[in-house]
Amino acid sequence: MNLLSPAVGERLVCRGPRDQAGRQVAVVAADVFCITNGIEKHTATALASIAMLDEKAAAKMAGAKNSSPA
Repeated sequence: MNLLSPAVGERLVCRGPRDQAGRQVAVVAADVFCITNGIEKHTATALASIAMLDEKAAAKMAGAKNSSPA
């Protein structure tokens, strides 16, 4: 996430376009705007890549995460 300017105002609005995900990776984006007196100011932007896992792989990763040594 990149913070572009202070978010001072009446309201924050986040917009993220709906993009179609691939079979293994989804790329997502979002922009945050601060609204003051009806004027929008771009305050933050984000871009992320997300791995698409099947249920078996997700369960395996969750199990490995929960079994860390004490």
